[in-house]
Parts: sequence; structure tokens; C-alpha cells
Amino acid sequence: MSELRSALDGLATVDVAALPAGALGDHIHDLFDARNRLDGVIERAIGAFDAQGMGEIDGCPSTASWLRGRCRLAPAEASARVRTARVLRELPMVATALSEGEISFDHARAVALLAHETDIADTRTVQRQLVEVGRLTDPARFGGELREIRDSLCRDNDRKARDEEAAFARREVSVTPVLDGFNVRGWLPDEAGSLVKSVLDSLAAPLPADPRTVAQRNADAFVEVFRCTADTPDNAGLPTNHGARPHLFVLCGLDELLAAEKAALAQLGYGGRLSATGTQRVACDATITRVLLSPEGQILDLGRTTRVVSAAQWKALVVRDGGCVFPGCDRPPTWCQAHHYGEHWTHGGPTDLDNLTRS
Repeated sequence: MSELRSALDGLATVDVAALPAGALGDHIHDLFDARNRLDGVIERAIGAFDAQGMGEIDGCPSTASWLRGRCRLAPAEASARVRTARVLRELPMVATALSEGEISFDHARAVALLAHETDIADTRTVQRQLVEVGRLTDPARFGGELREIRDSLCRDNDRKARDEEAAFARREVSVTPVLDGFNVRGWLPDEAGSLVKSVLDSLAAPLPADPRTVAQRNADAFVEVFRCTADTPDNAGLPTNHGARPHLFVLCGLDELLAAEKAALAQLGYGGRLSATGTQRVACDATITRVLLSPEGQILDLGRTTRVVSAAQWKALVVRDGGCVFPGCDRPPTWCQAHHYGEHWTHGGPTDLDNLTRS
């Protein structure tokens, strides 16, 4: 271990900025190769540690718990490390390929998942094929190849049905507020994931000269699905919450609504804040509920909610403008929203056809 530390100390002194492009590329490749080999050593050690129950001997309920506490691993990574180490004990060819740097830990983890979804004995029969494919493909493409192998190992209908039930039980989606927005993560079984991807792909197609990345287009499409659902007359049949339809809730003062100078930030329903500019953008096509408060913050009057653009006006805009009127944008009417084009509604602009447009 002291030699490894010395080698790492030596690597830390390399002036990577001074290396020519070719040499720097080789250096990065060698570093990843070394990392893969080190992952192989780590997995072999975890496998032995787990087989002997040393985490429990050290006072932890499991090996994964020990890794979280002693090695500061995230729960998901700790579990994946232990699950993979257990499988590699049964698949020597895969373990050797990882230890020699021919595949990465992500490849080995995918193999462990295959063994879990099928059978370790079946996976052992195809491990040579798995290693050969892993040497040639990145983990994402390798996962696609494993799907084909998994399906070939699960041709029995009853077994496949059980696998589908197990996959369905793993489903999860979380939308968690974080410091600068929301973190969205999840896992879906094949059927649900295929449906979601089909819808997102149709909405995430790039526009002409589209500057967005693929990930940004997918994010926009993901939000668009919910925006379309919330904008339908009955929220696509979604249940109400305390009598209110699911919607984007923004609480702001009159100064924010009028974009007054030094206006405070508006508050979103699930946390987070909007600038006065953002509030103006949302208010352009929102339904507005007037709430009058006393100096002590008590509600004195709750005004009625009015919709900015009527259904008849919307149809007229479709006939007049078609889709989005922004130069170079070809979004269809179903992807657009009505906006006050001449004079903003919060500045006294009328909700008349002459003052409306689509984008």
C-alpha cells in the first residue's frame, strides 16, 4: 500500500498542462486503466470482507453499512459494491477482466444486475461473451447488449413474468427540492420506460439551429408533458387538491406583479423563489387570484379568479397565427401559449385579440 501511495504522489506532481495533446490523451487513458484495475482489487477485497462477515464483527449491521460509515460511500454505491463483489466471486472471468483493467466497474455492476435478474448459473455460462462485449463497448451500450442476453436467458414465459413483477416492484421516481432547483431521479421497468421515452423523444426533437444539448431538450420535453397536462380543461382527469386543480402556484406582492423597482422575490408553492422578471413571465398567461392582506398579514378579501384568454380567443389565435410566431420557431399550436403582445396585462393591457399572440 505504501508503494501505491508513492505512485499516486508521483502522479500528482505531473504537469499535465505541459504535456502535448497525444501524450496527455495517453496519460488519461492510462489513468482510467489503472482505476479499473484498482476497482478490481477493491471488489476482491470487499468480497473477502463480506464473505467473512467482518462488517458485522466490527459492529455494523452489514458490509454495505460498514462501507457507508468507514469509507464514506453513498448508500447506493455501497450496496452496488457489495452486490457486485458477491457476484464476482462466482464469475472468475469477469473478475479477472476487471482486475486487469479490460472492463470498468460499471461493466461489472451491470453483469451483477444481470445475474440478479436471471440466475448466477446462467450468467456463468455466458461470462466469456460478456467480457468480450465489455472490452469493446462503453457501459451504456453494454447495458443494451445485456438486455438481449437477459431476454435470451428468460425465454420461459412464467419466469419472464416473475422477472417483470420483480422489475415493477423496483420502480421509483423522486422529485426533491435542493439548493438551486429540484433533483429528479428514478428507475422504471421496460414497459413504463419505453412509454416515457417514446413521449419524450417526440417532444425533444431538435429545432432548426437548436442550441440546446440532448439533456436540455429532454428536460424541456419532460416539463412540457406536465405543462400540457396542467393546461387541459380538466387537468387530464387528475384529482384536485383541496378543490384546486394541480397548477403552478406563485405567491407574490403587487410590486412583483408590476415588476416594480426593488420588488421582493415571489414564492413558489413547493419552495424556491422567482424574480420579478420571472413572475411577470408566469403572470402573462396565469389565472390571478387577488388576495388583500391587512398590515398584520390577515386576509381581508379574496378576489375572484379570472382566466386571461378564453377558449374562443384561443381558437381565433390558432386560425390567425398558427403555431409559434417567434422567428425561426416551428412549434405547433399545441406547444404554444397565448401572450399579451402589445401591452402587458398587468400594466393594463386588454385581453383582446389585437393584443394577443402565440409563442
